[in-house]
Amino acid sequence: MRKSRAVISPILALVLCVALPTPTAAAVDGDSTRPDTTVSVGGSQSSDGGVSLEASVKVTYTMASGGAADAVTSTASQVTSVAPSCGYKPGRTGAEAAEFIGGFGDEKANRAVAAMYPGWEDYVDDTTGRWWTRYCDESAFADQDAYVEAAREFNAEHPWHVWVAEGEDPPDSEVDPAALASAVWTSVSADIPSPSIDRNPTIGESQATVVGFDTWVWATADTPTRVEIVAAVGSTSVTVIATSSGLDLSAQDAEADCTGFGIPWTPANDAKGTDCVIVFDRSSAHLGGTTPMNVDVQYSASWKSTTDRSGYLGALTTTSTVEIPVAEIQALNTNTRQP
Repeated sequence: MRKSRAVISPILALVLCVALPTPTAAAVDGDSTRPDTTVSVGGSQSSDGGVSLEASVKVTYTMASGGAADAVTSTASQVTSVAPSCGYKPGRTGAEAAEFIGGFGDEKANRAVAAMYPGWEDYVDDTTGRWWTRYCDESAFADQDAYVEAAREFNAEHPWHVWVAEGEDPPDSEVDPAALASAVWTSVSADIPSPSIDRNPTIGESQATVVGFDTWVWATADTPTRVEIVAAVGSTSVTVIATSSGLDLSAQDAEADCTGFGIPWTPANDAKGTDCVIVFDRSSAHLGGTTPMNVDVQYSASWKSTTDRSGYLGALTTTSTVEIPVAEIQALNTNTRQP
C-alpha cells in the first residue's frame, strides 16, 4: 500500500498543479484552455476569450462663470469599456471536460478533477455548451496585495467551474473599484475641454494689449473648473472628482499663476483688483505681430466608491495657446517754448 500511495501522490500533485494555480499567477485561472468562442454577456469579448464590461458614465462639468453671477454646469452621458477584475471565461465543452476528467490514468486523480466540474456527467455529450472557469486578472489591480486579497475572496465565494448551456448567459463578472475609476478617468480626461479666455485691454482692430500695462485675463464659460464623473458596473459604483486651483499663464517674456480663474475687467472689478494679470515687456512686432501665450489648467483627480474604498488618480493638465497682439505706445516730446 505504501508503494501505491507513493505512485498516486505525484499524480495528484500534477493534477493540482494543472487545475489549481495559486493567486500569485498573472491570472487566477483553473483552466489554461480558453477556446476562441463567441459569447454574449452584455459587453464584448476580449482577445483572450474574456469579456469587456460596459460602464454607464455620467460626466458633469462645472464651468468658469465668465463674469456671470452663477457658474454653469453641463452634463453628458457615455459608455466606457472596462476590463473585468474577476469573473468567468469560457473553457471546455461538456465533451472536452469529460475527456479531460478521465485522462489522468488514475481513479483518485480523476475524482479530484471531476469534483471541480459539478454534474459533469450530465454534459458528456454536449459540444455546444461550455464550462466557464473563474479567474482574477492581476493587471486589473493597483498592486499584487490587492489582487491576492480579491482573488482569495472571489475564489472562496464562487465555484471553480460553472456550466453554461448554449444560449444562456454566463455568470456576471466583477470589476475592482480602483480599476473602474482609472478606466473612466482615462476615458473622460481625454475629452476635457481646453481652457478658453478673454482679456482686457483689447485696443483697435487688432484687439491689442499694451506693453507695460496689466493685461487682465479670465476664463470664459467654456472652461471647466471642476469635473465630476459617476460610473457604475452592476453594483459597483465610483465617483471621480477633478478640481483645479485656477489658470497658469506663460508667454515669452511674462507669466502669472492665477488664484482661481480670473474675473472680467470692469470699473468696479478694477477697484477690487485681481492677480490674474500678465504684463508684457516687449511688443509682438519681432514675433510676427502676435505673442503666443500658453494657458494651462491643472486638475487633481481623486475617487471614492460605494465599497468605502478611495484613492488618488494623479494630475492632468489641459493647455491652449492664445495669440495676443502686443502694441507699444510711442510718446512724442515737443518743445513748446517760443524763440
